[in-house]
Amino acid sequence: VCGITFEYQGLNSTVPNFSSCDGISAVGWGALSGNTVGYAQACYSGSSFNQFDVMFSNETTYKIATLDALKLTSVHEFGHVLGLGHTDIRPAVMFPTLNTQYPVDDDIQGCQSIYGAAFSSNPVPVCSAGASESCSTASGTGSRSCNQDGMSWGSCVVVQAPAQFVQPAPAPAPPKAMFCAPGSVRNCSTSSGYGTKTCNSTGLAYSACYITQCRTGYKYLNGRCRRAY
Repeated sequence: VCGITFEYQGLNSTVPNFSSCDGISAVGWGALSGNTVGYAQACYSGSSFNQFDVMFSNETTYKIATLDALKLTSVHEFGHVLGLGHTDIRPAVMFPTLNTQYPVDDDIQGCQSIYGAAFSSNPVPVCSAGASESCSTASGTGSRSCNQDGMSWGSCVVVQAPAQFVQPAPAPAPPKAMFCAPGSVRNCSTSSGYGTKTCNSTGLAYSACYITQCRTGYKYLNGRCRRAY
């Protein structure tokens, strides 16, 4: 999608070197500080490109443990090799937190701003317009669609997250213990009389006291015990 290609030239025993230019581009594993899982650096002799080095973390806590994680980290670090910095466009490869292994428009425009469009005056489409295929990101698997011009894939739309990204459903609250037997009746009293109360249908509470007999000094009037004067 931009005017540059990588050419693999085989294995070597050179360790990625970030302190000097040795003329050998090396990709390998090593210890990185903090929670960094990948680091890349290009080296120049004057204005001429000399080499690049990429290192992936093999630390116990922040090591790259899966092929998908390696792909995500690799494409991001090789973006730095090309001279691309971080972007605030979240679906992009060059977003600081790893998102996808497939360049989106923001990544492509950044690469083309440095190296121009692909060398061919009639660049070959990279996909069939409107086509879709499966893809994966750091947070799960899903699908991506080819753009209308067939020159790039859209961002990966995650539809299934791996177990470590799925929030478990909260456990249902335990049922409340029954306070009384539904429909059961017991005696009760108030300051003005005596009566009964009935356990409700859930067994969690009694109804208000239904007065059937007034205390001394009260008389029954309009459904209530009222003080007699």
